[in-house]
Amino acid sequence: MVRTLASTAFWLLLVAQVGCAPGVPAGPTSPSAPGGPAVDDGATKTLVLAQANTFAALGPFATNSTAGGGATLMGIHSTGLVSLDGQGKEVARIAAGIPALADGSLVLLPEGRMRTTWRLRPDVTWHDGTRFTADDVVFTQKVRSRIIPGNPENVSPYIEQVDVVDPLTVAITWKTTYYNALFLDFRSFWLLPQHLLARALEEDSDEVFLRNPYFTSEYVNLGPFRLVDWGLGQDMTFERYPGYFLGVPKVGKIIIRSMADQTVISASLRAGTIDAVANKAMVPALRLAEITFWSAIDRMMIFPTLGTPRK
Repeated sequence: MVRTLASTAFWLLLVAQVGCAPGVPAGPTSPSAPGGPAVDDGATKTLVLAQANTFAALGPFATNSTAGGGATLMGIHSTGLVSLDGQGKEVARIAAGIPALADGSLVLLPEGRMRTTWRLRPDVTWHDGTRFTADDVVFTQKVRSRIIPGNPENVSPYIEQVDVVDPLTVAITWKTTYYNALFLDFRSFWLLPQHLLARALEEDSDEVFLRNPYFTSEYVNLGPFRLVDWGLGQDMTFERYPGYFLGVPKVGKIIIRSMADQTVISASLRAGTIDAVANKAMVPALRLAEITFWSAIDRMMIFPTLGTPRK
């Protein structure tokens, strides 16, 4: 899991924060009062971020390393059952709460096994508007238990089975009392849409399945921003998702640009053509700016001398 902190001397400029009421339509302006002046809600703002690596795909099979900084930025478009808040504390995200012994949602079973029962939020939708349900959790395990390569933090090999209790409740039975069973973030248990991938999983070989356009140009997930231009994995464009369950993000667009040459990254920062650099994308000697994402962009902070997002 990614728990990065910015380490530059000046890093507390808050430029965007998810905080609008869920369901507020995206648009360039919102009236502050009837007949009053229009207030910019962030729809026209763009952030350009740099990473050192290029991804051949998005999803659980593309994040087996945090080198280059790209994995740090995955929270822009993808979200897990659990994430981190601004203080690095584990919090429920797609889940309505974290299982616990006290309420019986975490139960120890014979032979060293255990079961965690997860209640899901009712207001979560995929970027295509389809509602997220317990069936998607079961399908995710079906994919990840069959196709193992990818992120080494994948927890699926430790899971015995996943059962739907009802459309918004899922029970996960673990083979052992696994230490990380309660931190199912997007890296350790990357959620996948059953309605988009079930047929491909049934009909295609693993090799063909991994080449499905869903993992590139047709990618959708559950995060605050949705992919609108794949850009061959080198210049990806994401627009804010109006249906994001935590509220409409206050930045309209994010561009993730891959720049392997660190001197080019440094020059671009100085020229103002990029706003921030993902952690691990630059060596300390060249690190002029870092960006920290805590839990699906609860807060976004950049080096203050870079200024505010461009119009």
